[in-house]
Amino acid sequence: MILETHIRYYAETDTMAIEIRPWPEPTGGDGRRIGGEDAGEDLVIHYAADGEPWL
Repeated sequence: MILETHIRYYAETDTMAIEIRPWPEPTGGDGRRIGGEDAGEDLVIHYAADGEPWL
């Protein structure tokens, strides 16, 4: 299955967002798992409610 990748650039903040998968359907997951973590210089990984990387 090939999914379309969404890449966005925000000139105001000179940042880029690459969506690695669609936002998952609600599963009653733990909303506290939504967030992000520093993954290196100038790189943040954002997580969806299912705890898997999203952005």
